[in-house]
Amino acid sequence: MQGINDQVQQTQQTPHFRIHYTAGSFAGQHLAQIGERLERAYRILAEVLGVDEAHAGIIDVSLSEMLAGPQMMGSGGYAVASAREIHEVYRADAPGHDLERSLLQVLLAIALGNDHPLPPLIMDGLLAYVIQRLDDSTPDTKVMAELAAAKAQRSLPSLTSLLSGPTAETQAIYHAAAASFVEFLIRTYGEHRFQVFVRRLQTGTAEQAARAAYQRSLGQLEKAWYKTLKVTKPTGILRFFRLLAPYLRPYWLQETEVIFYLSCSVAFSIGLARMQGFLLDKALPNSHLPHGDLHALLVIMGVVVAAFILISLTSLRQSYVSAYVSESVIREMRRRIFSIVQYIHPGFFQTIESGDILSRMTNDLDEIEFAIGNVLTQGIVVILTFVAAITTIFIIDWQLAILAIVGAPLFFITGHYLGPATARASLERQQNLAEATSTLQENLGAQALVKAFGLQQRVISDYTRNLNTLLRSSIRLTFLSSIYGLSASSIATAIQLTVIGVGGWLVISGQGLTVGLLFSFILLVSQVIGPLQGISGVIQALASSRYATSTWTSRQGRTWRWSVRAALASPPSST
Repeated sequence: MQGINDQVQQTQQTPHFRIHYTAGSFAGQHLAQIGERLERAYRILAEVLGVDEAHAGIIDVSLSEMLAGPQMMGSGGYAVASAREIHEVYRADAPGHDLERSLLQVLLAIALGNDHPLPPLIMDGLLAYVIQRLDDSTPDTKVMAELAAAKAQRSLPSLTSLLSGPTAETQAIYHAAAASFVEFLIRTYGEHRFQVFVRRLQTGTAEQAARAAYQRSLGQLEKAWYKTLKVTKPTGILRFFRLLAPYLRPYWLQETEVIFYLSCSVAFSIGLARMQGFLLDKALPNSHLPHGDLHALLVIMGVVVAAFILISLTSLRQSYVSAYVSESVIREMRRRIFSIVQYIHPGFFQTIESGDILSRMTNDLDEIEFAIGNVLTQGIVVILTFVAAITTIFIIDWQLAILAIVGAPLFFITGHYLGPATARASLERQQNLAEATSTLQENLGAQALVKAFGLQQRVISDYTRNLNTLLRSSIRLTFLSSIYGLSASSIATAIQLTVIGVGGWLVISGQGLTVGLLFSFILLVSQVIGPLQGISGVIQALASSRYATSTWTSRQGRTWRWSVRAALASPPSST
């Protein structure tokens, strides 16, 4: 086994592989990563295919800068399954793109006892399944949405037409369908039945294999698979909190302090509304106090001013502690992401543009920083204010309070229909901004080539196209946000007008409600409505931050994951 160059060849052995490489080559520099990559893929495939590792033997892997051979594939490598050999190009611009595919061919030959090929749909689906397992990821929501949309439009090709591989008509949906179908078979029916299915595929038709392994026809399997193709709604906020928890846990004392200060601030705002009511009823001139009560005025003002000074000081402390916690968490995330980048396989950087990476490490982290520093604090204030205000208005007048909260469900209905659309528009704008940033960064790094080949008009046209796409997504986001804001403000105004009208009638008719109590009630209703409006905003902001933790990029049907979630999922260090 020998490449076309005659440099010194060396061998490194792992539990299941003999890796042959040229001394000083790019492969030699990344040998540890290659070995780990191969061993992980081997374990996954051996489990799925039912390979007997005790009798599988050693697989020879030859890595070269260039390859020559009758089985040479355009993408840079090939497998000789019968001889248990893998030949692969491995250099900076082609870091073993087909290692997993070649390994799949060899292990299939070992598991089945021959090297007869499987239908392309199953091969490509298995490969995608392995990549997904290697990344410890779940199916791409964007891909699932595309399949679900194709199913809804009745444009999803049948399995029979996809089995033999992609055609000009099915190219756009083929790889997504292959990955989804194989993942469905393994997840739903288990690995043992899948092994039976694969074995029967080599001796019969897909229809016969389906009946033997699953006791269903291929058409019935297709219908069962179709039922799993659903558009995933933009949720995952609880997952965002679970991922964030290990980073916040070391600062539990500071978080408790922040919550205490926020509680004091909310208590002050509720108390201020009540004090204004007392001012009207107990201090200012009215029918019961023709000349007012100066002593009561001084007491009320003294209490309010003292409370204001105290709350101002605690707010300063709360701002400092909040900033300390959020910046400490973001510092650790940045460090974790930077560390992950240093150990990512070199092939990753051949599939992801550097501008996109910079965008993920800046724009996406900015979203998370905003969520930690502002949105979480706002969420706590919203909850505390809502609970305190609604308790107080029920104490003042429970009948009027019930009338005030009757319209509350309208806020959630509005958020249910407009919230997800706004969150999707926010994600789309983030992606378009990342593309524009990537184009700009790549252009700045290639100015010499642009000028040497006279590409100025072309790159200007490309960048203009990116900016136009960003403009459209920004306008759409602004429009949806405006509709949501208008709907919420209209509901809030309707509730307030109802309270004013009914409350005024109760005061005039002498139903036990005073002018001061009505005034306090109106102020407190605003503090009930505010949180109801704010809850949807908080959820949308957290949803956008959750989206920032997972961004996917596909290349030639193989999915590489670049995500801030990798840093979130890794436990923070103690330093």
